[in-house]
Amino acid sequence: MARDDFYGNQCNQTVSFLEFGQIDLGAGKKTIWDFRLHQKAYDWFMLGRYSNDLLAYRAMSRDLGQVPLEKIFGHFDEEVHHPMDGVTSVAQMCALAAAEGRSFLEFGQTLYGCIDAMSFVQKLCAQLGISGLEVPLEQVSWFGADLSAMFNELAEVMHPGLHVEARADLGKLPDQVDVRFAKGITLHYAVREPDELFNIMGGAKCALFDYSISLHGRQQATVGTGKTLCYLGVEEFLEERRRLGVPLLVRRSSRHQADLNRVWLDCLYGEAEICARYVSLEAEVRAALREKLSSVATAKRFIGPEGRAEWMPVEDYLAALPKNTGEAGGGVK
Repeated sequence: MARDDFYGNQCNQTVSFLEFGQIDLGAGKKTIWDFRLHQKAYDWFMLGRYSNDLLAYRAMSRDLGQVPLEKIFGHFDEEVHHPMDGVTSVAQMCALAAAEGRSFLEFGQTLYGCIDAMSFVQKLCAQLGISGLEVPLEQVSWFGADLSAMFNELAEVMHPGLHVEARADLGKLPDQVDVRFAKGITLHYAVREPDELFNIMGGAKCALFDYSISLHGRQQATVGTGKTLCYLGVEEFLEERRRLGVPLLVRRSSRHQADLNRVWLDCLYGEAEICARYVSLEAEVRAALREKLSSVATAKRFIGPEGRAEWMPVEDYLAALPKNTGEAGGGVK
C-alpha cells in the first residue's frame, strides 16, 4: 500500500511503527525480532486489539444464563478495550431497532466486531426481559468501508453465515441503508469538506456518529498513528447542515473542549420520525438496563454514565455555549 493511502496526502511529521521483541532481565539486553511501519504496523497491532474485543463479546454471549452476570461484566472490563464500547453497542442496537433495519453500514468497520457486540446486547436484554430490540440480526445486510484491505476481508471471514460486504471504496456500497455509524476519529481522517461529512453519514433513516468541530476556523492535528486529522469550522459545518435541511440532534452531554477551541458532538442524523423513535427507545432501554443491573457492581462500565438521554438540535446546543466561544465572540448561532 502506498504511504499516501495510509497517511493521506498531508505533510505528516510522524509515522506508525510496530516493534516486537524480548528483554533479557538478567543481562539487561533488548532484542528486536520484528519491526513494521505504516499500514502493516497498524493492521497487525489493531488486528489483535479488535479481535480480542470480538472474541470477548462472543464469550460473554455464550456465558449468558450460564455464569453470574458479575463474571460476564468483569470479562468486559478486563478484555474490551474502549471504556465506552458498551454504551456504543447499546446505541447501535437501538438505532437498528428504531429503524426496523435490515441494513447497517459502518464507515471504518475494522473487523465488524459491532455485530458481535450488538448480538450480546440483544441477548442480554432478552434475558433481562427488556423489549424493543427484536431485530433478526442474521437477516441484516452489513456493509463496511475501511482503508485496510486486511480488515475488509477479515470482516467477512469472521462472520460466516451473515451478509457482510466490506470495501475500501465507500462508493461501491449502497447509497441507501437503514442505519449508518461512524466514529469521529475515522471521520476526521477522511473528511476535508463539509459535504463529504454529510455524504458519508447521509442516505440512511438514522445515522449515529460523533464529531468535533473547531470554534475558530479549521484545525489540523496529527494522531499517534501518524495520520493527519481535519476539524471543520463551526460555520461551514452549520451552513452545510442548513443547506441539506435534515435534522441533526446532539446529546446534551456533548462536551465543550475549551482548551482546544473545539466542541465534541454526539450526533443523531436522519429522518425526524425515526430519530424520535430512536431517542425514546434508547432512553427506555438504558433506564431498564440501569435498573436491572443496579446490583451488579461490575456492570457500571458497560452501562456508562448517566445523563445521556437528552437530545437537542445542534444549533441550540452551540448557541448555549459560553459567550466567549465561537468565531463571532459569543455562543454560535
